[in-house]
Amino acid sequence: MYEPRFRRPPLASIRNRNFQRNFEDTPKESKSVCNTICETYNEFAANSTVHGLKYTVHVKSTWGKIFWVLVIILSVISATQLAQTFYIKHKAANMRTLVISNQYPSWYFSFPAITYCHSTIASLHRVEEALTTGTLRWPKDYTPENLIKDLVFLREALIPTNRYPNQTQRLQQFLNANNFSILKLFKIVSLPCEDFIVLCRFEMEITPCEELLTSTLTPYGLCCSYNYARYDGEERYKNLPEFRSPDFGMDFTLSILVKSYPKEDRLSFTMFGEGTKIIIHERNTYPGPSAQEFVAGFKQEVIGALKGTQLIVSQEVQDLPVEERDCFMSKPDFLYRADNCYVKCREKIIRNYCHCIPFYASIIYSNDTICNLTHVPCLAEHKSKYEDLNFRDKQCGCKPDCEGTTFKVSTSSLDFIAAQYNPAEFYQTSLKYKDPTAIHIGYASLTFMLQSRELVLSWINLVSSLGGVFSLFLGCSFVSIFEFVYYLGYLIWKLTRRNKPKAQVHPLSA
Repeated sequence: MYEPRFRRPPLASIRNRNFQRNFEDTPKESKSVCNTICETYNEFAANSTVHGLKYTVHVKSTWGKIFWVLVIILSVISATQLAQTFYIKHKAANMRTLVISNQYPSWYFSFPAITYCHSTIASLHRVEEALTTGTLRWPKDYTPENLIKDLVFLREALIPTNRYPNQTQRLQQFLNANNFSILKLFKIVSLPCEDFIVLCRFEMEITPCEELLTSTLTPYGLCCSYNYARYDGEERYKNLPEFRSPDFGMDFTLSILVKSYPKEDRLSFTMFGEGTKIIIHERNTYPGPSAQEFVAGFKQEVIGALKGTQLIVSQEVQDLPVEERDCFMSKPDFLYRADNCYVKCREKIIRNYCHCIPFYASIIYSNDTICNLTHVPCLAEHKSKYEDLNFRDKQCGCKPDCEGTTFKVSTSSLDFIAAQYNPAEFYQTSLKYKDPTAIHIGYASLTFMLQSRELVLSWINLVSSLGGVFSLFLGCSFVSIFEFVYYLGYLIWKLTRRNKPKAQVHPLSA
């Protein structure tokens, strides 16, 4: 008898039965959630403006769906990487300093502070004047001759090297015997303003020097400053009226006549040559990294010609966070200067290592200990930590100024022989002194440079770039975001609605 051969069911039927068996074994709650998610995704993919999503639903082949899923994943990764590159470039190059004008009138600028520091920090005639008072006390076996010899090493208080520990130790014993601070010793032996600056001319008119110059403290010792807003209060800077000069060229704003002393009068000095150091800095700034310095040599007539640059900042840059604009701005109740921040950081390091602060520090608090000659070894040991400090060191927290005025100075000098040919009172007065020095400071020209810190790549440029990237790889737009949000909310609504119990109708109420 012929027996029909058993036919093997198709492979697709077996898969469907297995899927049906597995699906029936799945809990009803899970089946409902999966169905809801799949239905919502199918509807989203079929209607979304994102390219490629609809093929993950419409293509019947499994390999075709895998292919389009891989295409979409690669497109998302590529778009993300390129968008990140655009964002990094935007942060790095979103600001530029643009030249607004090279013909900005110089009288719009606030005139800088000018600080004069004589190279001699211990003068023999000043020491002899102190000796004649008879009020000094002397340690055992210590004589005035020993004091004169030891004062040669007073430079260690400004530039510590710790190469002469015996001499500095003896000098400190003299200070202790007289209960002198290192500042008081400097005031006794250094040249005061009226001792080496004998004549001042302001805007081409002879003016008493005491009306123009004030005694100040700098890393070069006792100096004399014009238009410097610093004073001895805790705030350190006072709100002085700004001075603007219309003079330029040979019409110097400030000229001074410096008296010279014989070489035998120099006991200790900051420079090996004889002369006067001139520091040009912003009036609210302690002489720091941005200050311009030059030296007026002995028996010279020196001209310092100032060229300035005014930096302003646009409102768009001001509205940026500090991390993005990478600069600090002053506020009505807070004056910020990058140089002041840098100097304070150096002083903080000295406090941490040597537990004292130099007498010429920009900020001295009531609980600070003033460094004396016993601290020279510590200052010399840690000198590299605060002198080689990077301006952007993280421990400082300093950033550049967003706006402000910077000056550059060009100098020219020649032998001081103008008194023979110029009948002006300034030059004729110089004939009363032997080998004087004349120093002239003024604007080099009638115009300065005006620069502006502008936002080159704004957030509009960034959004446009990101939109182009995602449109290139995915074909999506701003509307695609709302589509995703809409269907996500729709899915959440369906899932929450499924969990709500159905209302039951009571038989009597029917």
